[in-house]
Formats: sequence, structure tokens, C-alpha cells
Amino acid sequence: MDKVNCIGFDFIKYIYTDSKTYLDGFDLYNEFHKKYFECKRNSVPSKLYRYSKFSRNSVDAINRNQIWVSNPKYFNDPYEGIVEFDSHAYERKKLVIDARRDGKVGENSYDSLTESELLVLNHLKTDHFYTWSKEYEIYNRKGNMLKEYIENKKWEYTKQLIDIEKNILKKPFYIASFSEQSNNPPMWAHYADNYKGFCVEYDLSELRKSNFDDDKETFLINRLFQVQYTSKIQRIAQSHLRTSNSQTSRIAIKRKLIRAILTKSRHWAYEKEWRLVVSNSRRKGYLLQFPYATKITCGFNMKDEHIKEVNKVCVANNIELKVKHKSLFSNYIYELSYDKYLEEKEFVKTRKQYKKIQRKFKIDDVK
Repeated sequence: MDKVNCIGFDFIKYIYTDSKTYLDGFDLYNEFHKKYFECKRNSVPSKLYRYSKFSRNSVDAINRNQIWVSNPKYFNDPYEGIVEFDSHAYERKKLVIDARRDGKVGENSYDSLTESELLVLNHLKTDHFYTWSKEYEIYNRKGNMLKEYIENKKWEYTKQLIDIEKNILKKPFYIASFSEQSNNPPMWAHYADNYKGFCVEYDLSELRKSNFDDDKETFLINRLFQVQYTSKIQRIAQSHLRTSNSQTSRIAIKRKLIRAILTKSRHWAYEKEWRLVVSNSRRKGYLLQFPYATKITCGFNMKDEHIKEVNKVCVANNIELKVKHKSLFSNYIYELSYDKYLEEKEFVKTRKQYKKIQRKFKIDDVK
């Protein structure tokens, strides 16, 4: 098998092999998909991090080697997973087709649409001021009967678009979010309850060593994607909307939906996000096996009783536990330190040693 060039490889372009599969279109015996898998596996970072609020459910999930995957409509970005439908272009294209079919094309510019007008409507750019003014100019000089025909058609197209949109969006994706960073203050504030929660480190080194024939690892590798940050929302073209029942359009639309949930505004670029994308019929989300947690860092505002609960899970699952704290000795930069978590008895012992040092060198406690 020839080695594939992974530089600039567009993973989403090859995510489907047929129109019936939904993120499951990978033929285990297809040579190209083996090359795809090699690139995908090598693109995944060796470690990813997941910020979380403290809750019994979040701690229990770690104890069971699971993560929660959510419907993106419950996320904090109002534009999460949004796609734009090229509705105006769809309406214009349908009007051109229907006007010809219904005998509404002729030389009389008052009672019919002329060929030159159809040509203009067919080639207008989408959502541009010139487009709207040109449309209005054409429609405004028509007779009442033709205006009524056009208005009825536009209402018909609106209902068609609503049905198409419902059909396209009827089966949602579910997402687990990760970051390349473990020490990002805004993310500690937003996702870890202002340092009252924790950050889990997932070591994916073994996952990166997996073979193409390992079904579980292949499932996860194929569904891990790096989020792209841009200023443009994904758009589904009118040509795919008009032929949404065809196999080619179904595949193109699915890929657009994937791009939409893997694309965010540049304002979120500081998160350096990766996403695990799966599909299912559950409404809000569900738990997925992900047994790669190797370290948990608790925020400096986490309650002691919560730290102890997290520590029990860490001890039971051989996971390292550290606790963040604010330090006065951090080289005068905005950076938090963290220490290895100490059991209560060990802490008391350490505190006694510190008191001895205080008495010997006459050091006062920092208030």
C-alpha cells in the first residue's frame, strides 16, 4: 500500500461512502480508507483535555471510563451547528423552472417573464443588495395576475424548504468536546464552574498506535476532528436543496452538516478544540466508552469534600490527581500552580513539618 500524503488532507470530504450511512460509512476492506485512517490517526494529539463542572454524574462517568456526548443545541454558542440554506437562490431557480412549465414565459413583459429576465434571475448572486433590488425591479413592473402567481409560488417554495429542512435535520449529531490545553483560564471559568470543577487529561498515545482492524479504536479515531475557526457559516447550495432526495445531494448535505458542527467563529479560537462526533437517536445525549483518563486536575475553588470524592475515583482507577492553587511565587506572571493531591493524614504530617521550619527560621504565615 502506497504511503498517502496527509498534508492538508480533507477528512470530511471522505467521511461517507454511501448515502445510507451516518458517520458509519467506512469499508474495513477499502484500501483508500486504510490510508485515510493512517492520516486520521497521526493527526490526533497524544493528549487532549476536557473541562467539567463537578457533579455526581461527571465523577461517576469517569469511574465507569465514559464520557457524555451532547446534542450541540444545548451548547453555549448560539451559532452551534448552524447551517444556512440558500433559500433565495432556491426560490429563484424554482421560479424559472416552474414559469417555463406553466407557460408564464413570453415577450409581453407585463403578463409574463421574458427570457432576458429569466436569465437575470438565474444568475443573480445570493443575498446581495443588487440581487434584492433587481428582483424587486423585475416583479414590480408585472401585472397583478403574474404578481399573484409569483407570490403563490414563493409561498409554495417556503413550505417546501421547511419540509426539506426538517428532513435534513431530523437526525442530530452528538458531540464530546476536548481542548489541546489544560491551563486555559477562560475555559476554567466557562466550563469548569469558575475553578470549582476539574480538567481531565486523556492520554491517546495507545489510541494512536491502534490498527485499522481494531473496531473500537477505529470507531473513535474516525470520529475525532479538529475544530476549524472561520468567519463564515456553512451554506447548503440551492442545487442540493432542489435534489435533496438524490444520493449525491444527500451525501453533500451530510458533509455540510458535519462541517457546520466542526466550524466555529474565530472568537472561540482560544479553545483549540477537538470534537468526538457520533450519531444516535437519543434526545439530549448519552454516555460513551472512553477509557483513556490518566490525570485529573481540580480547580483551586473546588470544595474539599468534592476533591475527596474525585480522589476516590482516581485511586480506584489509577488516575493521577492534582489540585490547582494560586501562588505568590510564580515569577510574577499570570499563571496558576498545582500540587499533587495529598491524603488528609499525609497533609497533617506535612503541615507539622512546616510548623517546625516556621519555628526554626521564625517565618510568619502568609495571610
